[in-house]
Amino acid sequence: MRFFVTRFIASFIGLCLAIFLSMWAGGWFDAPIVAIDDTFLDSRTDITYTRPEPQLVTDASPSGATLRPSEDGQYFIETFRDAQGQTVIVRNQQGAEVVRFEPDARFLSNSAIWIDATTLLLMRRVPIASRQQWSIWYLDTASEKVLGVYEEPVPPTFSPDNNWVVIQPKREEPRLPQPTNLVSVHDDQIIIIGELTTSALWSPDGRWLAALVLLADNDRVFQIWDTRSATVDEQTLSPSSTLRLAWSSDSRDVLAYDDSTLRIFRDGDEMLVQDMDGLRRVLWSPDNTSILLDVKGEEEENDVYLMTIESGSPRYLMTLPETFRMGSIQWASDGTNFTYLTRDNRLYAVDIATRQIRTIITLPNLQRRNIVRLVQASFMLR
Repeated sequence: MRFFVTRFIASFIGLCLAIFLSMWAGGWFDAPIVAIDDTFLDSRTDITYTRPEPQLVTDASPSGATLRPSEDGQYFIETFRDAQGQTVIVRNQQGAEVVRFEPDARFLSNSAIWIDATTLLLMRRVPIASRQQWSIWYLDTASEKVLGVYEEPVPPTFSPDNNWVVIQPKREEPRLPQPTNLVSVHDDQIIIIGELTTSALWSPDGRWLAALVLLADNDRVFQIWDTRSATVDEQTLSPSSTLRLAWSSDSRDVLAYDDSTLRIFRDGDEMLVQDMDGLRRVLWSPDNTSILLDVKGEEEENDVYLMTIESGSPRYLMTLPETFRMGSIQWASDGTNFTYLTRDNRLYAVDIATRQIRTIITLPNLQRRNIVRLVQASFMLR
């Protein structure tokens, strides 16, 4: 009897050990590692944080007041509306008023927007129907500069360095494009260009604006504006309405491409043209020396090419599986790998030199908007 009991216990322990080893080999105990902005979190590590004690800066704000902090957190805008109109107050961290704009019925609901840490854009209605007056308020000098009065402008956008505000008024004549104003925040310079389309992109340093614009005769033309010299290089490339743009991180080169042609411009001048049907997406390498091309092949396959800027010739790398998730290709931070996702939420890494594909992780319940940039160099593969 003792023999059978001993044998049963030994068998049970062996079974448990086998299950444990099977689960370990199958990755049940592996920690899923996901990178968000190059920060890696291990799910087996308890992550704790200390909630800071809130500091009361003002108890005078009425119900319904809106607060908008500056980019450095030194100031915040407080806005509220009553029977007299909208009041705009700028307070410092201690809650003291820095400037107060008295109730004004002309203020729009979103009447004050931070441009940078000490500069505001103010927007007011004017008596002329559908028109708005835009002005800039400088906290350091307590002064205001009126930019102009515009016909129902679209919401403002700013250059990455916050030195320029882009003002696109509504068309006064439906069939005539409305010129766009690039207005300098810190001086009186104004650059007037054609009507911007959806294909417009600032260089990361804020110096260049590459844009597909509509001119007075409704012709589309590709332009690259240099805001330092207020000059433009106009390219006669007969661009399509689907033109897409991508700046290198050093602001030296810009890609302009549609589904059949890729062009590279440097300092406003065209330096390379490459015809390639099925272009869907182009990505700069981290060192800006090469680009990945996501291409739809003749049989609807998902092809990936690599092109160095020096050679200007695309080199076929591989065809991705049918389950490839569109738009998920990303460079690794060291530029030697790229990653992609499949529709079953599996993340893969590809070594560009060897074309070796490695499975990184399966991400549960991933939605398209939650695709994160993964940096291959930081992974330790088991």
